[in-house]
Amino acid sequence: MKRLLYRLLIIAIVSLLAGIACSFSVPEILKAPQIAQVTYHVGIDASYPPFEYIDAESNQIVGFDIDLMNTIAERAGFKVEYENLAWGDLVDSMDNCGRDIYISAMPVLQVSEGENACYAVYRVSLYGNEFLYSYCQWEENPISFSQAYFHSGAVVLVRADNTDILSYEDLDGKMIIAQIGTVSHELIYDMWGMSIDVLLFEEMDWIIQALIDEKADAAITDLVTALNYMRENQGLLKIAGEPLTDTPFVIAVCDTSSDQLLLNKINTALDELLTDGTIDDLQEKWLNIP
Repeated sequence: MKRLLYRLLIIAIVSLLAGIACSFSVPEILKAPQIAQVTYHVGIDASYPPFEYIDAESNQIVGFDIDLMNTIAERAGFKVEYENLAWGDLVDSMDNCGRDIYISAMPVLQVSEGENACYAVYRVSLYGNEFLYSYCQWEENPISFSQAYFHSGAVVLVRADNTDILSYEDLDGKMIIAQIGTVSHELIYDMWGMSIDVLLFEEMDWIIQALIDEKADAAITDLVTALNYMRENQGLLKIAGEPLTDTPFVIAVCDTSSDQLLLNKINTALDELLTDGTIDDLQEKWLNIP
């Protein structure tokens, strides 16, 4: 009997202590410290739809690049704040490493080889190729470029009802339009062996109207430009064949760390997004590329 009472007493004491313990929260000093997320400043020029532009209804900066950068930040575990800069200010900022990241539909071209390789970053626009930034590996500059997240290039744009131009090879004997002073203009002069007629205009709007009005058979222009005009002229235009050139879009990173930690985070996130189909979804959403 005494043994039973002893056991009951032990059980009662244990229950009482458990209840007391549950009534107290863990002291703040014993909790795991919360690590604040780093915030990086991202420079953009929000004047290049559909990659980055100011939405008229919400007055917010939206676009392919914005969705992409937000997703990269989420995957990599940091935050971003955007700063909308004019082209000239963007150039100055990159020269001085004034922001942490730059994403603004920037194609990068390697213009020389070897240890002293040089690169040029520019933007294809309605006004031709706008120079943005260039650097060589031997220069003391902390700007680095990510892997490509999108590939643009020169394409053949034709009317939607055209049935005899299916690719670049079908341009022989045709009337071709291009914009003066652009990569597309230069490509026309590389069409050796083809018998073509050429129209050159300063304004892209004139080129598109001439094509729609059947004053020419095809136009050579940048993929992004072609997609924008296809969107504005629903059902009237289409792209014939594959891009003629490859211009990779990259993210510029001002990474002063010796191990390029930020650049590695961005590239790791891009690897995931390229593999899991996220970037394909963004292309379908913003560029109508299935």
